[in-house]
Amino acid sequence: MLETKDEMPKKPSLDIVKEELLELRRIQSSSIVSIDTKVSILISLIGAALFISIERLNLKNFWPMGYSFVYLLSLLLAFFFLIVSYWVKGYRFDPSPKTLLNDYMFRNPDNWKDGKAGSKEQIIADQVEAYNCNEKILEEKCLKIKIAIVFLSLSILFFILQSTV
Repeated sequence: MLETKDEMPKKPSLDIVKEELLELRRIQSSSIVSIDTKVSILISLIGAALFISIERLNLKNFWPMGYSFVYLLSLLLAFFFLIVSYWVKGYRFDPSPKTLLNDYMFRNPDNWKDGKAGSKEQIIADQVEAYNCNEKILEEKCLKIKIAIVFLSLSILFFILQSTV
């Protein structure tokens, strides 16, 4: 049992919480850039594979119709899911400068509903909410990328199958 006041656990300071949150958001931002870079590279590769495949399909009797159809369909589905995952999402990076000015600096404290608006606690709470919102967007994006990779793998499998026939 704690005997003195000095030994009592202290509540973490808001500055420490804010620093940790900023570090998490920095990591999250780099994840967003990294994922988008990888998706753009995959889109380019699949686009090139589609272009080459469609060019070669103009030649008669290049592939058996069954394998070539599934191959192209898999490539198109992979391309579709990558495009959808690459589509610009509305990431949140709260608080925005406008929000800082309007909601935190220029509001009358008498109008604050919870008594915390304008405080560091409210700003940190908004940043945590933005982080959680961005995490959901990233999870959805990663799921679409995984689906695209499955279709890309299928297309590679059918490409190998058609070349053995």
